[in-house]
Amino acid sequence: MKFILRYKWIILVAAIIIAAIALSVYSALSPGRALGGSGILGSALKPIQTSLNSISERLNTFWSSGRIIEELRAENSRLRRHAATVDEQSRLYHETLKENERLRDILEFKQKRRDFELMPATVIAGDIDNYARTFTISRGDKHGVVPQMLALNEFGQIVGVVSEVGSDQSVLRMLVDSDFACGAYIFRSRDYGVCRGRFELMYDNKLTMIGFGTDTDIKEGDEVLTSDIGEVFPRDLVIGYVSDLEYDRNGMTVTAIITPAAELTHVEQVFLIMSFESED
Repeated sequence: MKFILRYKWIILVAAIIIAAIALSVYSALSPGRALGGSGILGSALKPIQTSLNSISERLNTFWSSGRIIEELRAENSRLRRHAATVDEQSRLYHETLKENERLRDILEFKQKRRDFELMPATVIAGDIDNYARTFTISRGDKHGVVPQMLALNEFGQIVGVVSEVGSDQSVLRMLVDSDFACGAYIFRSRDYGVCRGRFELMYDNKLTMIGFGTDTDIKEGDEVLTSDIGEVFPRDLVIGYVSDLEYDRNGMTVTAIITPAAELTHVEQVFLIMSFESED
């Protein structure tokens, strides 16, 4: 008796559920017939059925949301892969355009200088420190490279000169390096001198041109080209442009500060002059 009193609500709910199940079974087996009192039982079970329906709807919504989330994750992953593919194709496209432009420029230069035999080389390392400005390039002794070969960019502008040669690699000294030197002249005024790298100007990617008196007609913006003095380098290659003039303390000489025409901060490829015809 105490047991029944203690768990009377549980027993009542269980009885209602059993009755509902029995009613449902009976209704299914005897269509068109109704039990007496089934309306009362149905009324009693209605709140329970409503709660069960609500729980069922929530579970369905939960599982539906889970499926939607998984579908969205899969779609997001697919879009990421597609975006990566598009980015890769775009990068290759721009690299191809850039390479084509470079090849067109060097072809145009070769048509102007048919006396040159050029060999392309890839820059594989840069060595920019307190004492030197050099590149390591992908050509060496086995490719016919020798010291003092000039290296140009795709526009025919001087980048540097070969200083050391290995079997399949070489060191290229930039024209702003303090050890660089070559004969040069001012195109407009026809003043001749020597272009040399200077230690304190290396940081600014500049070099000097010396050999002028104070009566020189050199002006800022003048184009500087190689001369054929000594027949070491070919004539009329673009070195750079006069960006400033320095007068010595005694007022006897003038030094021109030269800004290279070639872009030296992002060099990826150069063209070595393997041979050229000297002008008579």
